[in-house]
Amino acid sequence: MAMFVGLIDGDGYFDIGEQKQQSRKGESRPSTIRIRLAINLASVDLPLLKYIQSVLGCGVISIMPNGQYRLVFYKPDLLTIIFPLMRKFNLSFLVSSTLTQFNFIMFILDNDIVKWDKIGRSRSEFAPTKSLTYMEYVGLPQFKNWVVGFSIAEGSFSMKANGDGFYSIRQTGALNLEVIKAIQFLLLGELRSKIKPDSANSYKLHISARADVQLVINFFSFSGLHPLIGNKASQYNIWIGRFKLSSRYGHLNFPPV
Repeated sequence: MAMFVGLIDGDGYFDIGEQKQQSRKGESRPSTIRIRLAINLASVDLPLLKYIQSVLGCGVISIMPNGQYRLVFYKPDLLTIIFPLMRKFNLSFLVSSTLTQFNFIMFILDNDIVKWDKIGRSRSEFAPTKSLTYMEYVGLPQFKNWVVGFSIAEGSFSMKANGDGFYSIRQTGALNLEVIKAIQFLLLGELRSKIKPDSANSYKLHISARADVQLVINFFSFSGLHPLIGNKASQYNIWIGRFKLSSRYGHLNFPPV
């Protein structure tokens, strides 16, 4: 379940909006509140969406006009399955934008608000004003499997034209810097370098040294965590395969085929 939460923090979003209502005679009625959780992914990740749907036993998959596939969890799914599982395993969203949406939903649910015009508060009021420290994130029981899910969404396993392999992951917003630092500490055991924002206020972790690549492999292949799935698993396996053929990386310890 922690992997799922990480995936949502990277690729998912809560759709919270006005749901217009009409009587059978076509007369307008006070709008209710639409609450649902969605993940939109390319067709290559349809097996990933089907896997999540199968494990959780809920959600509806549909194809979108742009060719992507969408997995949607409607309000009953959230109230009876997703949110209870998060409470059971003491899980929370870690990325500020997702946490803002979640806090807004909890305000609506906790106050039994049904009509859109009765909310009375702006979504922005529920944005977190500060994050945990990177060590507090690392200490969360969910964090390791959360990183697996977040890497499925936002991570990259790739190789440059000159044969240098790397793992990278990024997130936008200053409040998410501590999360990226926590991933660096989790993978490498220390903070190796200062992570600075780019022009889009995005913070990127880039790992490429041979010894550090081994640590990344150890985490994703030898830590007993939820495995990578979907297209990111394919990307990872290709990455490993290219390393095995490389004179620079061929001596590393790789997972069995």
